[in-house]
Amino acid sequence: MIAIGPGPLFPPAFSSFRPGEVKWLLADYSALSLERPASIREVDIQSGRAHYAEDLPIEVMPTMRHTDLFDRAMRRNAALIAACVSTLAGRIAAEVADSSVVVVSLARAGVPPGIWVSYELSKAWGKQVDHYAVSIVRDRGIDMRAMAWIAAHHDPANVIFVDGWTGKGTIRRELTQSLAELDRLGIRIPDRLAVVADPAHVADMAGTTDDILVPTACLNSTSCGLVSRTVLPQAVAPRHSYHGARLYPEFAASDRSRDVVDCVTAKLGGARRGVATGDVRDRPRGFGSDVARTVAERLGIVRLNLAKPGIGETTRVLQRRVPEVIFVHPDYRGHGDLEHVHQLADDRGSPIRYEDTHPYRCVGVVRWMGQA
Repeated sequence: MIAIGPGPLFPPAFSSFRPGEVKWLLADYSALSLERPASIREVDIQSGRAHYAEDLPIEVMPTMRHTDLFDRAMRRNAALIAACVSTLAGRIAAEVADSSVVVVSLARAGVPPGIWVSYELSKAWGKQVDHYAVSIVRDRGIDMRAMAWIAAHHDPANVIFVDGWTGKGTIRRELTQSLAELDRLGIRIPDRLAVVADPAHVADMAGTTDDILVPTACLNSTSCGLVSRTVLPQAVAPRHSYHGARLYPEFAASDRSRDVVDCVTAKLGGARRGVATGDVRDRPRGFGSDVARTVAERLGIVRLNLAKPGIGETTRVLQRRVPEVIFVHPDYRGHGDLEHVHQLADDRGSPIRYEDTHPYRCVGVVRWMGQA
């Protein structure tokens, strides 16, 4: 049996989103000191001395130039994202016949898409929506206690998992494995992943399979309620606690979280015919890793685990890891969706090379730190 965790945390006490937009099934680790420099973390992660989810990279307030890049990306792509969200919500509404839908966002990148999808399911499809954010971590799986809480309070058949984008399909595989384990323990939750952009072709439902910029990738906590990436600090956290996160209230002056919600929801009413991209549920599982492996071989990347394909994952490399090089498809040289990638690469001193990264627009490569 899985012990059911406590109830959720709510905004505005936890996160800067509005009340009712999301319920966080996380532990609040704001009082813990969890940050370490990226270079030290990278050596420990690559050597196996530490897991990346045991602590956090040092997060800093974005510069005015960086925030301006985000603002421009949000204005430029809001209508496109709204069209994708509209398509995605329609597929979810068709998938869940019940009048109630339980949207479970994969924190933290999945939270803004979860809010957009919840809004559209309610407004356009008349669904009663409960929206939760839970943590899922590579090699650690989804937060079992959080899922046990959801299963105890809702019909598990109505659960849909939501994320922003796919890269190599790693989280897709973690989700499938975690839900199989929950099934063995008697908690049966459908394995259904819905994403805004699915260039890896591993989701069950997607707004588009193109590698588009979901603008929230441009920023860290300041586009996601001032909440950190989720963390499992096993050395200092209570043994049976939820996965957790910390808040960054000191970044409030740069917070764009409510703008993220409003820019897209304002466009949804006129986007309800969406972007017809075809269903992806017939794609074989593992398709994403096969494509990523092919791209890595084409680019001469020896260690597949250090290759992070797609706009969203490339951005994360530049924000959180120690980047070695950024590959950009020549067709997207100077494209607005990669403006922030060029800026971040310049800030980090990372070279950009123009190579064939299809079907991704770019691929970020983490520096190998020479550890065994």
